[in-house]
Amino acid sequence: MTGARAPDEPHPDEHGPLRPGLPSHQSPLDVVLTGPRPGVVVLGVAGEIDLATAPRLESGIDLAFGPPVLRVVLDLSRVTFLASRGLAVLLDAHRRAAEHDVRLGVVVARAPVRRVLEISGLIAVLRCHATLAEALDDV
Repeated sequence: MTGARAPDEPHPDEHGPLRPGLPSHQSPLDVVLTGPRPGVVVLGVAGEIDLATAPRLESGIDLAFGPPVLRVVLDLSRVTFLASRGLAVLLDAHRRAAEHDVRLGVVVARAPVRRVLEISGLIAVLRCHATLAEALDDV
């Protein structure tokens, strides 16, 4: 049968397309990759990060760490919800950055998301900033 896939195999468009510089409106989580200057990658994230959308964030992080890069900024300023699966993805990104000697910054503008990071203790582990401009100046 043409186009058949295993029942547990995700459909290629399940989380919407993930292309550098282009947002997807097919998912409750939009991920946009930009390079504001050489060696710096910004991964803009908007929506809810939970069990269903965390793979999309992981794919975006994979793209961000793909090219030779010195600095990565995860811009979570438009994230409205952050579940424990999202915390695991952020912690993994932190570990990955340390392993590859990449400086990682995280923009956290919304109080509910900041509160989750505070309660989990990740606020002390991650290099968090209130604005993208602040993060770009620091990383």
